[in-house]
Amino acid sequence: MAKLRLNKILAQAGLTSRRGGDRLIVDGHVAVNGVVTRSPATLADPELDAITVDGRARPAISLLAVLRQVRAALDPDFAATRVRVSVASLLVPG
Repeated sequence: MAKLRLNKILAQAGLTSRRGGDRLIVDGHVAVNGVVTRSPATLADPELDAITVDGRARPAISLLAVLRQVRAALDPDFAATRVRVSVASLLVPG
């Protein structure tokens, strides 16, 4: 996978927003391969690099983020209107 900015990786994992990720990075809470970085411009490969926040490994991607992507793909109006959706409404009955 291509290298991405750390704030985007943290946001995709559902840990914070991209701006919140910048704050975590600048405050020294994020490490890549065991080395703390304070530069928001740091790039990392989410599949190859070990990224930790306060010593804890980041989740690969949040379930909520996956569900939002699936719902947006299935319903073009969802992305346009940004309506809140319950998980139950995404499940197929039967």
